[in-house]
Amino acid sequence: MGLRKLVLKGLKDSTYYLFGDTGVKLIRVFALPVITSLLTVEEFGQYDLLLLSSAIIEITIGFGLDSGFAVLVADKNNKSRDLRSMFTLSMCFVALLGTVVGGIAILLNNTFDWFSQNTLLLVVFYTVFISLSRLIFNFLRWNEEAKKAAMANFVGSVSGTLAGLALIFWLDSTVFLLITGLLLGSVLALAINLVLVRNILVTRFEPGALKAFKAYLLHSFPFVPSYLMNYFLKSSDRWLIVSFIGLQALGEYAVISRISQLVLFGVNLFGKGFLPIMFKNYTSPDGRRLIKKVYDYFNLLIIPFICLAFFFSPLILQLFAEDYEHLSLQLTVMIGANLVIGGMSLSGFGFTIMKRTIWIPMITGASILINVIISYFLIVDFGINGVIVGTLIAAVVTALIRTWISENMYKFGYSFRLMAMIFTLLTGASLYLILINPV
Repeated sequence: MGLRKLVLKGLKDSTYYLFGDTGVKLIRVFALPVITSLLTVEEFGQYDLLLLSSAIIEITIGFGLDSGFAVLVADKNNKSRDLRSMFTLSMCFVALLGTVVGGIAILLNNTFDWFSQNTLLLVVFYTVFISLSRLIFNFLRWNEEAKKAAMANFVGSVSGTLAGLALIFWLDSTVFLLITGLLLGSVLALAINLVLVRNILVTRFEPGALKAFKAYLLHSFPFVPSYLMNYFLKSSDRWLIVSFIGLQALGEYAVISRISQLVLFGVNLFGKGFLPIMFKNYTSPDGRRLIKKVYDYFNLLIIPFICLAFFFSPLILQLFAEDYEHLSLQLTVMIGANLVIGGMSLSGFGFTIMKRTIWIPMITGASILINVIISYFLIVDFGINGVIVGTLIAAVVTALIRTWISENMYKFGYSFRLMAMIFTLLTGASLYLILINPV
């Protein structure tokens, strides 16, 4: 398949995700001002920590199987029946592991009393259900079933958000009811997903399926520390803020963090459409050129996007979080950090292709250490501004190191000169705006 056809295929699949994800993002955008107006700053901070805890549990029980699908699908030796066996075993494994990890989380919470036990129990059920739905979503996506994957993602996300909003608006403004709504949406999403894959699930496995699944787990597991470390990278700043400043500051930080993550919509959109195409064609000259161009062009667009964010952040906060208008510069820098983090999903193919994924958690671990050290020293004098800058610097360092090592494993010809120039401008401007000369 030529470069033009690969691009058209990626754009076509991205279009399916566009319709699904646009609806999801619009609902979440409209939900944010409702949530921030009904919950106190401290309650929103607690809600943010619960969602972060859910994400950590989801990564743990997901066991990296979603990324492992990419390798299975790309391997031309795998037959349809073998893939179906791997998928069915993966569903059983995630459900079982989810029960175990959820029980451990509840026992730990009973000891340390982080959250309401009833609320955490809802979070555990919600996480197990969305983990199973995510597994189905990624299996369909990597098999280029974009329409089905987009539809399931849309229905589940939108129904959960709407249910949560309805409960806190008409009954009582509590985090418990907001999580209840998300749980109802996850149940509906899983039911739809199971209908979509009813002909893919098997009741009898191929000979040697269990042995092959064990090998599959060993290959998938290295993604888990990497994913966990990415979330620890995101959560370490929150624990520092709670420890040094308090829940009020965490609520403010959580709001701008959530808003800044909306810019990843475009990154995720193109990633969902293009990544399966990239993985299946990385050995061809056109496929390698496509992989290089996508990441280089993404980096090139960071600066103009940040300029737009600088001018429009006050308006965004006024529209969606009126009580947080004083954080417009912080929102701009957070958008920059999230763009760098999101861009890493478009590079680093060498680790997976060469099956050296053990490098990923080591690189991410170094990034967490950098983030914690910088944020620790800056938070005392600069508050959440210091934490935001620490997150940005850690993201930049991780992106450079991760891409360089991956490139040495399997070359695509990424422009490191372009990366260095863009990241230097972004970091320098951020330091000036919120540390050296804050408005």
